Formats: sequence, structure tokens, C-alpha cells
Amino acid sequence: MVLADGLRNFNYKEFFPEVRLTDLKINPSTRPEVYLKSFQDILNYNFSHQKVDFSNFSSTDIKELVTAYDAAIRAFYNLEVPENLVVIHQKEITLLTGQKKVFEAFVDYEGDPVRAILA
Repeated sequence: MVLADGLRNFNYKEFFPEVRLTDLKINPSTRPEVYLKSFQDILNYNFSHQKVDFSNFSSTDIKELVTAYDAAIRAFYNLEVPENLVVIHQKEITLLTGQKKVFEAFVDYEGDPVRAILA
């Protein structure tokens, strides 16, 4: 019964959020090479120091990852993106947000074990 209810109530769409163009800083004069350098810098700054052993991780490790994802997502929303790279930018934010949601589900495995498993 618990499993059936969990499956029925599971909202997979929360792991694929919509990123609206109106929320992005689209700037036609932003040079692609400057954007791509900033793109790489955001990922390096937020994730290169993470030392999570996924074969033996704790909820503290996951909470630190969620914090890193939050910071990276905010940085991507604040990054000026050239028009010709908007789709890639949207997909990156969607991917990061979806991954963050997965880790949040893992942290809450005791509160909603079905969601954690399905995530």
C-alpha cells in the first residue's frame, strides 16, 4: 500500500524543471568564448572541491552537494548568455536543478523512501 501510494504520488516532472527564457540574462553582445570560460569557471568553483565518496557517502556529504548545486544554479541564472547558446544554457540549468532534486530526495529518504528510490 505504501509503495503503491508512493508510486501514484511521485511527480517525475520536478526532476525536469522548466527554465524560462525570461529568467535568463540573454545578451547578444556576449562573446561565446567569454561565456564558455565563465560556464567552466562556475562548474569548477562549485564542484572541484567536492570530495564525496559515492560508495560510502553520508547525508552531510549530500547536503554539501545540494549547497554546491544551489550556488552553481544561481550563478548560471546570473550569467549573461549569448543568444546562440541559450538552449545549452537552459539545458545546463535544467540538468543541475534535476540533479539537485535527486540529492534532496536522497537526504529525505526516511521521510519519503519511495521518492528517494525513484529519484
